[in-house]
Amino acid sequence: MLKKFRIFLLFLSIFSLIRAEIPEGYYPATLNGKKERELKTAFHLLLKDHTRIGYGGGMGGTWSVFRYSDAKSGGIVWDMYSNTVRYFTSGTYGATKGMNIEHSVPKSWWGDAADYNGTTPLTRFKYEASYDLHHLTPADADANEEKSNYPLGVVSTQSWTNGVTKVGTGYINGMPTNIFEPADEYKGDFARMYFYFVTCYQDYTWVSLGTKMFQRNDYPTLTDYARNLLLEWSRQDPVSQKEIDRNEGVYKFQHNRNPFIDFPDLAEYIWGTKTDEAFYLGAGITNWQTGDYFIFPSSTIGESVEKSFRIEGIQIESTVSLILDGEDKNMFSFAVSSLSADEVNA
Repeated sequence: MLKKFRIFLLFLSIFSLIRAEIPEGYYPATLNGKKERELKTAFHLLLKDHTRIGYGGGMGGTWSVFRYSDAKSGGIVWDMYSNTVRYFTSGTYGATKGMNIEHSVPKSWWGDAADYNGTTPLTRFKYEASYDLHHLTPADADANEEKSNYPLGVVSTQSWTNGVTKVGTGYINGMPTNIFEPADEYKGDFARMYFYFVTCYQDYTWVSLGTKMFQRNDYPTLTDYARNLLLEWSRQDPVSQKEIDRNEGVYKFQHNRNPFIDFPDLAEYIWGTKTDEAFYLGAGITNWQTGDYFIFPSSTIGESVEKSFRIEGIQIESTVSLILDGEDKNMFSFAVSSLSADEVNA
């Protein structure tokens, strides 16, 4: 006869989210414990339904949002494509002269076709990405024209630059390709925009130069080239206050968030160094070395038997208590009845 008993963990921990002020309840607890493909799809389902903002400089349109999401002090437009200082026009809407609304992920990569026929702003349509503020930014018109619809990369032979945007030839899978390279201070920004994009729109079909960076599947969606490049840029250029403020500005109107800004290491759980680990929104027990129960052969009844197990956690901020449960629980005891937060996190 085999005896089986279960061990439960009881932990009380303050929800700890780094840096960003995330609205309570926005991210559901159902995201906890998921890994790579399953985790990416769970975020896709959360992000895909959002308010569509009208495109352009009209009232309530893109440029109205830019005044919240892409503004420096003094009414200066934050431009990731040039150092030219430009100002928002007076009032609450209206485009700035010499600037475009730039799709950081070029529209030609998924084909902005005519089968968009919706008018209801709360409905998501196939070509919703054309209006998604999480990858639309104000951009110097000349730089926007020069970068065209080129994929991101490292320029090896430069053909044009304004000191911020760099255009030229680079290599993708060993083949020379026209490349757009942003300034170092914005490389992480672009990486996290792209992470958001291939998560929110993982069901799209990619065409043109989009196939250099994206592939048609729900996971990983990024090509090997894009995954390696974007993870490297994200690590080199961590989340900035600018991105946090921008995320809040877009959320105010579009009602969805870029989780790769809210959770700076999320990309590692989906594509990077933590794909074998479960993701948790805040605090959580992340690993049991031996599963959730032990089996004792009947031959050991009446003898002293020891079993060891390992517990790992992340962002635990209070003591973790160990509790025995089951009809034979009085036959067993723990060497310790609790673990400190530091012990579990380490």
